[in-house]
Amino acid sequence: MGSGAEVVVLDKDLNRLRVIGNRYQYRVVTATTNNYTINKALQFADVVIGAVLIKGERTPHLISEEMVKKMKKGSVIIDVSIDQGGCVATSHPTTIENPTFVMHNVIHYCVPNIPATVARTATFGLTNAFLPFLLEITEKGMERTLKDNVGLARGVCTFDGKCTNEATAKRFDVEFSNITTLTGEEK
Repeated sequence: MGSGAEVVVLDKDLNRLRVIGNRYQYRVVTATTNNYTINKALQFADVVIGAVLIKGERTPHLISEEMVKKMKKGSVIIDVSIDQGGCVATSHPTTIENPTFVMHNVIHYCVPNIPATVARTATFGLTNAFLPFLLEITEKGMERTLKDNVGLARGVCTFDGKCTNEATAKRFDVEFSNITTLTGEEK
């Protein structure tokens, strides 16, 4: 947007779309995600960034091979979701050494763990994001922090040797344990 590009953001969360619209004074086009809006946006896109995450599960293919075939020749797909299987049907993992491939005249960039390409910057970002949680944990201890900080507790996948993420437990066929039970605070 800063360099004059028309930016379109598709999401299923209407509140998130409103926040984006307000933040950028409606200079960003926003729309809810569905087959129609995806198809329409892909026909005109020069660059598509697919970023879908369903915690603990494989990413659904929101962009089919037929949709890719209709894209402009030379357009680019960056499938950030490739770590979880990719949100584009034509995507497959690539490497930093060989990051792209072309399919149906569309360039695909599907490097897992993209932040690894800028490790120092990513480390600073992750450290800055994690530091408040680390300070809270050192002050209160892990159990008290997880009782008090529901957001952090939701992000815990294992605790005290138990799997606390239902999707992960199902995927690996292990017993699921609710984090609130393990920390002594059932709801």
